[in-house]
Amino acid sequence: MTTIIAVTSGKGGVGKTNISLNLALALGRAGIRTCLFDADIGLANINILINYYPEQTLEDVMEKRLGLDSILFKDYQGIDIVPGSSGIQQMANLDEKEIPSLIRSFSLLGDYDCLIVDSSAGVAKNVISLCLAAPHVMLVLTPEPTSLTDGYALLKVLLMNGFGGKVHVVVNRVSPRAMGQTVFNHFKKVVDKYLKLDILFLGSVDDDPRVARAVKEQRPFLLSYPSTPASDCIRTLADTCRGLMGEPAPEAVNRFWAAYFQALKRNLKTVRKRKRAAGLNAQEKRKVVQSPPSAPPESTPKSAVVPESLVDHPSRKQDMTGLLTELVTGIISISRELRGLREVTNSMVRKGEAAPSAPPPLEQDKAPVITLDFEAYLASVQDRKGS
Repeated sequence: MTTIIAVTSGKGGVGKTNISLNLALALGRAGIRTCLFDADIGLANINILINYYPEQTLEDVMEKRLGLDSILFKDYQGIDIVPGSSGIQQMANLDEKEIPSLIRSFSLLGDYDCLIVDSSAGVAKNVISLCLAAPHVMLVLTPEPTSLTDGYALLKVLLMNGFGGKVHVVVNRVSPRAMGQTVFNHFKKVVDKYLKLDILFLGSVDDDPRVARAVKEQRPFLLSYPSTPASDCIRTLADTCRGLMGEPAPEAVNRFWAAYFQALKRNLKTVRKRKRAAGLNAQEKRKVVQSPPSAPPESTPKSAVVPESLVDHPSRKQDMTGLLTELVTGIISISRELRGLREVTNSMVRKGEAAPSAPPPLEQDKAPVITLDFEAYLASVQDRKGS
């Protein structure tokens, strides 16, 4: 049977494609027949990471009716790769009569032990459809609040559309490594409370400068720097993924693609269509981005304690009314305190020399000095509160 894993994230820039590629290579080196399918719409970066520029991609399969085997990049360091380009986006526009022949073309992917589908980030219809069809979804997070809130929103949209698969979380760019488990535990606690979804911790990947260096070199870090901490983490992830291999089931790949095309034709619920239903409410956002109380201060990333009001989330506009209300309330409170201070000041002036109703303009170096009795002011504030 082919184990199918859809790799996704709530937001871009979290290292999703890098993990997909290096994980596939680690599985291939462990003797698992692996195919990596680039399904990232418009941002097909797998070919860039390996310095490979194919003449034909999935787009040619759509337009020229080529077989999938004609575009396969075979035996790259022990794995095969399906270059995506914009072909995955064109699938949404296929005629019903064209879908069965395309599924038959994809059936050769059933010869692999593992099919890793690197999808786009976010909650676009194509991403949701791939995740709904996949039995396993790998959600890549980082400790940043935007990654956590967007990842939570993605899970929420999946549940809105009847998701029944398993979610495996990978926390990327953590330091120290144990922080990955801490971030996951906090994220899982919020998901358990508000979404009632059982998510599993697949592992974490260290924040390693040689990963960025490998990207510039256009070579996977697992190959260029096999002894680096990030490579150790990837091999550990591969060992865990091997445990996902289940009992043989015929037509697993065909069922996956059939379910994908079926989801594409559905009227899926998304954030754009139902902003309040799919978006995060204020309480959910606050819980997701809160720093885990059990995490030691020295190991908690600064980004994990960013105040909720500063989180750059697409659905933040939905809470603008609440934020403005809080601001107005604060201004009113300050205004009341200033009014109380002014009353005390005027009372003190009246006890001394009565202030004229319309004082003449003051000369620059002859401004009067008024000594404020703050103890009297505080006492008057307490009297007003008591009354």
